[in-house]
Amino acid sequence: MRQVGDCIQTFFHELEVNSDKGGRDNCREYLHQTVTRFLQAETKDTAFEVYSIFLECYGRTGPNDEVSFIAFLSKMRGYEEKAATLTKKQRDHFVHSVNVFLLGLAIYESNATFQKTFIDILYDAEPYSARRSTPHEEFLFRWGLAALCHDIGYPIEIITNQVNDFINFTSCIDCTTRRINARIEYDRFDLVNSIPETVPKRTFINEYYNAYDSCVYIDLLRPVDLLAHRLHRLLGISLADVKERLDGYLADSGRSGRVDHGFFSAIIILKWFGYLIQRNGGKADEFYVPILDVAAAVLLHNFYNIALVKNTARPNPFSLGSLSVHASPLSWLLILCDELQEWNREFYGDTDKAPIGIQSAQVMLSEKKLEVNYILTKGAMPEEFVGSKISLLNTLLETTDAFPESIHVSCEAIGSLPPLPPSYHLNMEQLEKIAIAIHNRYNDTTRRLNPEKEIEYPNYADLPIVKKYYNFRVAKDYPVMLHALDCEIKPLSLQQDITPIKEFTTEEVEILAKREHDRWMQGRAEQGYRYAAISDKAQKRNQYMIEYEDLPEHIKEYDRDPARDIPSLLGGVGLGVYRKNTTQTCGLSDEEVETMARQIHEYYCELMRKKRPGEPIQDYDSLSDEMKDSNRRQARGIPNKLSHVGCVLKPIGTQGFGDPVTAFSPEETEMLGHIEHDEWTGDKIRHGWTYGPIRDNLKRKNPYLIDYDSLSEEMQAFDKNTVRKMPETVHACGCEIFRLANSV
Repeated sequence: MRQVGDCIQTFFHELEVNSDKGGRDNCREYLHQTVTRFLQAETKDTAFEVYSIFLECYGRTGPNDEVSFIAFLSKMRGYEEKAATLTKKQRDHFVHSVNVFLLGLAIYESNATFQKTFIDILYDAEPYSARRSTPHEEFLFRWGLAALCHDIGYPIEIITNQVNDFINFTSCIDCTTRRINARIEYDRFDLVNSIPETVPKRTFINEYYNAYDSCVYIDLLRPVDLLAHRLHRLLGISLADVKERLDGYLADSGRSGRVDHGFFSAIIILKWFGYLIQRNGGKADEFYVPILDVAAAVLLHNFYNIALVKNTARPNPFSLGSLSVHASPLSWLLILCDELQEWNREFYGDTDKAPIGIQSAQVMLSEKKLEVNYILTKGAMPEEFVGSKISLLNTLLETTDAFPESIHVSCEAIGSLPPLPPSYHLNMEQLEKIAIAIHNRYNDTTRRLNPEKEIEYPNYADLPIVKKYYNFRVAKDYPVMLHALDCEIKPLSLQQDITPIKEFTTEEVEILAKREHDRWMQGRAEQGYRYAAISDKAQKRNQYMIEYEDLPEHIKEYDRDPARDIPSLLGGVGLGVYRKNTTQTCGLSDEEVETMARQIHEYYCELMRKKRPGEPIQDYDSLSDEMKDSNRRQARGIPNKLSHVGCVLKPIGTQGFGDPVTAFSPEETEMLGHIEHDEWTGDKIRHGWTYGPIRDNLKRKNPYLIDYDSLSEEMQAFDKNTVRKMPETVHACGCEIFRLANSV
């Protein structure tokens, strides 16, 4: 699999830009350089530089142009940073949007299925006068506008949040009072929802009007009407119904207390580009084809979940299923990338309730699979975070359209792990010894698998510096590799009461071997190597720069041998591989977790006897290891869920916290039920389950790996029952639930 940076470099290497031909401009090189600079240092300044160069190339900006999209975004940037100090949990949208942009470029470059879909559905099927000469540049143009501009309406959401926060703070003195939802009204929203005319309206709209009979029902210079019409065409939904929904969207948002910034972002794009295209003498089809497609994708990145998809909590007349990439490639990609991009997002303003902290993420891509591993520092358990991500993606998108082997999300909560001993990190002497051992082992493997081959570098000292450094990097990566197996490195001298791992299971060897191969490919790519059917060292071509799964078995052994030898290699420098004790991260002992796990299963059995009388039910001791572990996961997740409602576990009879909690409010039960479903989903993902419309235990497919709000009320009841039983569950191991001060 490949990393995002590698895919982006390949994308720009293969890109041809119309305006660059003849040496007039250098758009490709300038944009490539700013993107590379951003990847080296993800800051607001480097992000804004990406915006500036992109819009200089594609934003219809003229010389000394005061009415330009760059000027608009500069104003937005300052407003977001200053105005957000008055509201809570406001996140950066410039660095975020550039990361969304780059993730989408990487997916396009690495995924032939998505590329073909974009070309078939948009490039070939919707030609227009200013269409770029290559699909790559057309994608860059459309995707760049969608990704970089999908959050430009956020200042309007900030204003509403400010008003809501202030009015609730000043008015809701009694904490049990229902929250007040304030809203902002516009005396002339028709001026917001209109595109200025610089050429006669009839001339500008004529071609689009004649192409669709349904245009008689809409105004083709009103953004909301255009968006309704585009959604009608893309999704096959009633034009009248979706227009009515969008026309009433502002009022609905005010009643719910939530403003959809994507709605305003889409209007802004249509309004500004509609004006700029007319002013600069562009043809109308440039507006009604790519710009309208971009604006629809920007609208759908929130609107699809809020108003269109099937939802138990918020019923709507559309009740759509997950979005197919074939229906709207740009919308599908924007929803995916916007949901996945969580790392390096700065918070502005008041954050009295700590948000989820994503320190970093590793994204790996192939033709058939996308893997994201987040490093979580605070705010949620790994199962809850992973479950929330996967269930929402399964609800909103047909992910297998482009990734038939699934989108895999994993998470490491470094904030909850016990502190590592000082000797955990390998020092220089240890790394050097391991690097030498790695080289000797490679030579041994070569002699065993290919006895006729001459050993090129018999001794470590003979290696070129590049190869020495590669072995050194492999040694440095051991802690990370082992972390993926829930293992860690510790000095043998400090762990005399625990036996280190002598060998890995077959499955673990395959996981490590795959990582070993991916790292080897990355190293080769950094040296300029590319795939070719026949290896050629002089031309830097290698036939094994393919997916691990596609390698011949004898080549896989070169990756498996290093994995098998890790325990012995580390043992040679006084270190051992140990499995982590993950049950302690929740603050509960093994005995307490086991007691509560049994109790949780018993409550589940009680519910099943009522709902499905006569069906056989297994007792706890008869459960599979996976099902027992699922019950233990529920037990370990109780402290996390309680933290969301300001509660803690304490021994029975603890004084100073008031009366113990014996029941949760309906609102708390609903919220904790949602979290329980997210944790359950994350646990299923960890055990290899994926979404499928019909349950299949052999193939590990489950239809309930979707968003909680899209579950039936019957299925939601299982999660809520778990929550309602929590006071009894913890009582079984001698604990009670107490509210912290000022948590109600």
